[in-house]
Amino acid sequence: MNKRLLTRSLITGWMLVSGAAFAVEKKAGHFVSADLPDAPRLMQAADHAPQVFHVFGHGRPGELWLDGQWKQAPAIAEKFRGIRQPLAIWGCEFGKGDKGRQAVSYLSRVLGVPVSASDDITGADGDWELEVGPRLALKHMHYAANLQCPAPSAADPDTDGDGVPNSIDPDDDNDGIPDTAEGLTRSANAIVNGNFGTDGSSGGNLNNWTTNGTGTSNLTNWAASAGGAVSFLDGAEGLNLYQPNVPLKTASTPSTATFSMKVWAINAAGVPTNQGWGNLDIYLQTTTGLVRLFRVNNPVTATLASPTASIQLIDPTLVLNLAIDGNYVTRSFATGGYVTITATINTATLVSTGWVLAQRKNGAASGPNGVIGADDFLVDDFSYTYQSGTDSDGDGIPNHLDLDSDNDGIPDAVEACGNLSLTLTACRLAASTTDTNGDGCPDGQPSSVCATPVDTDADGIPNFLDTDSDNDGCPDYKEAGIATAPAYSGDTNGLTGAGCNTPSNTNWTSAAAHPACDPPAANDDSSTGNTPGSNTTINILANDKLSDGSQATTSNTSVALTTTGL
Repeated sequence: MNKRLLTRSLITGWMLVSGAAFAVEKKAGHFVSADLPDAPRLMQAADHAPQVFHVFGHGRPGELWLDGQWKQAPAIAEKFRGIRQPLAIWGCEFGKGDKGRQAVSYLSRVLGVPVSASDDITGADGDWELEVGPRLALKHMHYAANLQCPAPSAADPDTDGDGVPNSIDPDDDNDGIPDTAEGLTRSANAIVNGNFGTDGSSGGNLNNWTTNGTGTSNLTNWAASAGGAVSFLDGAEGLNLYQPNVPLKTASTPSTATFSMKVWAINAAGVPTNQGWGNLDIYLQTTTGLVRLFRVNNPVTATLASPTASIQLIDPTLVLNLAIDGNYVTRSFATGGYVTITATINTATLVSTGWVLAQRKNGAASGPNGVIGADDFLVDDFSYTYQSGTDSDGDGIPNHLDLDSDNDGIPDAVEACGNLSLTLTACRLAASTTDTNGDGCPDGQPSSVCATPVDTDADGIPNFLDTDSDNDGCPDYKEAGIATAPAYSGDTNGLTGAGCNTPSNTNWTSAAAHPACDPPAANDDSSTGNTPGSNTTINILANDKLSDGSQATTSNTSVALTTTGL
């Protein structure tokens, strides 16, 4: 059998699986996850391949984001149990690796239909081909988003397992305490004068910036304008705005950094339509030279004014995830105003000190039609920073990743706000599906948040970092019912030998004397001088002391002795 026939697109009316041909139903069907942008475009694409049931949703190996949660193969099979057509799963990397291929196999077996899936990025940064199972391709897809949420990686792991990489997760360990409240800070901006001298919309300067144009006019060079920098030079092929000595990495720099900038795609006026385009490339310097992070493209359109620009040519090695105005899925934005582009950068191959470069490429050689481009870009607020953690208990694990940041044996999740009713799994709160910006990706918030951790004794140290939260001289671990002082156990999550211990009360927040540190003083009591054979009463607390050292004098503390007993 012809090998090409075995791998042909499912868009045809016949499919070949394991060498056997069978007919497929000619009825359109699709499911588009409600959180995906531009759903009509996806539906229209599905209608062009009517013999297949199409499922569009954010993906990761073996899982799809459907109905506001990550679902694995059994739940997906249950949701689509009634279909009778071959199933095409359009979600990034759903079929990737062993987990992905096992999910595809499971769905095909349970549903009784062929299943196709992608093993790479699906959408603007990737392709519209399904490589696992019978192959399928959607052609001429002009979809400016990805069907994938930011994915964890070796350089940017997901410590708490909620599916959100640490670099953009507001609570990396899901203990309910925001990372910023656990001492996670951001470094100063390594790019000097990144705001071009002003935070306003007028004036500014190019101090510390270098250009390669001629003169100081924005018609021939980059120049300060409207609070940022711009050049209106048409047909510029390699017009540079850069800083050559930016500290990009030191011995203490973590595996990721954050690059951000604002850009305004400006449509040129009074030029031929075929010149209404522009490119802006952003570079960082690596050990192998300058590497482009991404391109901002203002495309050629049938009219002078393009309504949208887009981010293209994202380098997958350097850029771990990228957002436009906080949206990690879309790759397009409206022209005529500023947007903020934020990228998580893998610092592994960066040089210690090097270039940050913005380069206009509007020459005919870079154009889509061999004609120079006249569209321009206003840029502002360049920033390069990285995060640093605080390790309060000295166990080598920073607080924002440590489940017991003071090593007192009480989990941070419990100690932060003193909530004993929390449901914890391995000392972590469950992940929530909160998606505040509507990009279809979870934000990383846990199911319960203690935004302002309690500081019982008002000493400036919140309870989850204070080994004596009530300042009564009795360590928290004793007041929590732990017999011996906890010690770090070598656990990668920062737990002590006490493990994930949830106390039965909040005695560690009460300054009243506690028996663990001040046990009651008990002494024998007796009575003498009574008439033999007569009854007597003995106060059994007469010689005893309470935990705070005061006399134990409470009601009903005496016993009566009679000649026949108590």
